[in-house]
Amino acid sequence: MVSIQQRSDTLAAALPREMVRVTKIAGQYRQVENGFIAAALMEAAVERGQQAIESGDLTAMIRAYHDLKGFEL
Repeated sequence: MVSIQQRSDTLAAALPREMVRVTKIAGQYRQVENGFIAAALMEAAVERGQQAIESGDLTAMIRAYHDLKGFEL
């Protein structure tokens, strides 16, 4: 029998992790011609996440988390 361990995560842990992930992706986009546009959008989303954390606004944190999850390389 194989046990599948489900990972329970909190927004307090997941949002900063997504912010780091998207910051790394934005750095890669900055190295591509015309990638600065996508990088700027990503960096703005990271900034909104930081502001949401600092304000303690749960709704803004959830919105920021979902926005960040939408970015891919």
